[in-house]
Amino acid sequence: MVLDEKETHIEDKNKQLNGDNVIVETKDRRRTEDRKNLASLQQLIDKLQAKVKSYKRQAEEAEEQANFNLTKFSKIQH
Repeated sequence: MVLDEKETHIEDKNKQLNGDNVIVETKDRRRTEDRKNLASLQQLIDKLQAKVKSYKRQAEEAEEQANFNLTKFSKIQH
């Protein structure tokens, strides 16, 4: 009797342990996937920041050219 109860208890604990292992493995896979996604997002952020920097530089150059042309035009009119 007592032996059967112990065996049943051990079986129950083994089932619980197996269930816990599945949960841990699932969370580990999710963590790995999250890390990959984070790395991918960081790459996208870096690319976007580079584009913003490029666009800002282009806008500054266009503004300088516009000021130069405006000055040149003003000199021609006077």
